[in-house]
Amino acid sequence: MTFASGPPASSPAGPQASRLRSGAAAGRRRASRRDGSVPFIILALLLLTTSAFAQQSSITINDDLASWWRTGRMGLQYLLFKSGPLAVAAGHAAAFVRTRPESKRPDAQLYFINFSSAERGGKLHAHSGFTTSVSQCQVESRGSVHLRSADPAAPPSIRYNYLATENDRRVMVDGLKLLRRIADTPPMRDYVLDEYLPGPKVQSDADWLAFCRESGSTVFHPSSTCRMGTVVDERLRVKGVSGLRVIDASVMPSVPSGNINAAVLAVAEKGADLVRAR
Repeated sequence: MTFASGPPASSPAGPQASRLRSGAAAGRRRASRRDGSVPFIILALLLLTTSAFAQQSSITINDDLASWWRTGRMGLQYLLFKSGPLAVAAGHAAAFVRTRPESKRPDAQLYFINFSSAERGGKLHAHSGFTTSVSQCQVESRGSVHLRSADPAAPPSIRYNYLATENDRRVMVDGLKLLRRIADTPPMRDYVLDEYLPGPKVQSDADWLAFCRESGSTVFHPSSTCRMGTVVDERLRVKGVSGLRVIDASVMPSVPSGNINAAVLAVAEKGADLVRAR
């Protein structure tokens, strides 16, 4: 979701907020207001879905990179003091949440990023903006990877199969609606000028699901493509192949709920022990 936002007149500065995807429309709206604003976006899942908002003051990395002197200041901050925006990962804040009160444990992860762009990894928007995203924690849908032929240079056949179950669809839709509610709750709403993506036209669950299917993308934590018990055994040896082990995130039997760094380190250390013990 994308919004325009910024600090209220009585506030000296705006918050460092979510990941943003805003566009020229938010920039045009901002130009018509004297108080300014920044866009805000929502992303989702191991399928990631995005929303964006426009914000009221020049407090995002979009604004820093639009100014030569602010860009130079960022660079000097990092070179001299290892501080500032360049010393922070893309996500300034995150939260594990239950999308419904009856859920027994968090089923979604929210991200807040202090910049926005038309696409991930692309050029930042010319106007102020921030992004917020949601990923599902316990994904039920399962895709597949198959060989196309015996030629090792031939690309595999990959089927993502996102949103294949009712629960996966429900979590993504509820997660996106939760992000909109957060953006419309004080004090956040005091900084939001407008929702740029997907915009007020998206209201029903069917609208949200359509937006999710159209805008969702993968994030950077692939796993479970060589699952233990299916492709490798309990000692991480590839079944039917002598002298070959797989020791990485692909051997995980299921996708971890959170970020996979700690789980990958555990797999690597255990794999090293298994190799030394052979």
